[in-house]
Amino acid sequence: MLKSSLKYAKRVIRMTSMLRSGTVRWSSYKMGLRPGQMAVLAAGGGFVFCDEATEDMAFPE
Repeated sequence: MLKSSLKYAKRVIRMTSMLRSGTVRWSSYKMGLRPGQMAVLAAGGGFVFCDEATEDMAFPE
């Protein structure tokens, strides 16, 4: 339970920072807060991942 709460808190922080910087719009922000959502539409086109861990998995260094 604590691990999932921490993961969701990280998602909220990431999505909020993307909303504030203009990377995503309000509708994408709301969708991004859904626990099962993987990616949302970016404001300038394309998409962004909701979780940093999912992004790291998609683009390994």
